[in-house]
Amino acid sequence: TTSTSIKTEAENWKSMSGVQTENTSDAGGGKDVGWIDNGDWMDYSISAPSAGTYTVNCRIASIYSTSQFQVKNSAGTVLATVNVPSTGGYQVWKTVSATINLPAGAQTLRIQSSSSQGFNFNWFELISASAGLTMIQGSTSVTDTSATALDVSPNPTTDKFVLQVNNTLAGNVTVQVINAAGALQKQFSFSKTAGSTQFYISIGDLPAATFTIKVSMTGWTDSTQIIKQ
Repeated sequence: TTSTSIKTEAENWKSMSGVQTENTSDAGGGKDVGWIDNGDWMDYSISAPSAGTYTVNCRIASIYSTSQFQVKNSAGTVLATVNVPSTGGYQVWKTVSATINLPAGAQTLRIQSSSSQGFNFNWFELISASAGLTMIQGSTSVTDTSATALDVSPNPTTDKFVLQVNNTLAGNVTVQVINAAGALQKQFSFSKTAGSTQFYISIGDLPAATFTIKVSMTGWTDSTQIIKQ
């Protein structure tokens, strides 16, 4: 069998509680998730092609030697408890691993802090020795999120922000701003050239909250989060 791995950025959650994003100095740049306190969590949607055992690799940084988090399913069952070692700083990154059993099909994985000692979280990777995993965002499959396809800055913002779309496609772009309940708040349409392109977006009239920014082009979609203050 061929080992297949799929990586997703930590900020590409479908929902979360208590965390924020920041710029990361880890390889590849982009954002990491910080301000993770005891009980804080992030939910991610995945689709496992077959039932079986998977390795989950998590990219973390911490100044504490007793940080810990749990990987849970949608029923709240703990699939794995992962101890986070001291890496020497909140931007000094190491990869920790655990083994989890997953049923086949679409499901939600929760990463939840289970200690009072905080840590930063940059990405996680699921590895199967059989068929490949597909990370699901919205209703569209994203088969590889190892490269940061979207970047928003500043984050948090009080009004305007720059959305950078990093792909090789050219054509019409639809940008949707979606609240935590899944309701569309604003929608924008742009024309994009091939390569990395920046768009300027205003959400100053929206309430303070965390919003999902969903970006769609023909045959491609991705999403990220922004915090409106």
